[in-house]
Amino acid sequence: MPKEAKCYDPPVNEDGPAPPERATPLLAIVRIVSVLGMSFAIALGLFLLLGAWWWQALVSFAAAVPFFFAMRYMERRAAGE
Repeated sequence: MPKEAKCYDPPVNEDGPAPPERATPLLAIVRIVSVLGMSFAIALGLFLLLGAWWWQALVSFAAAVPFFFAMRYMERRAAGE
């Protein structure tokens, strides 16, 4: 009787365990740039809020959104969806 697969078991094919999937260099670069862009935009927005520059802080927070969606787009593209 075959052993029941658990969610934590690595995937197995005919040749044995499947190798782990690696991120492409482009995906790694997009991840790094996106995280840096989001963190810089949010940090700048927080500093502007401390200075009570409301509109500039709002623009800075909004600048983080394209970085988030760029990272999501590339993650889905790399996953093949």
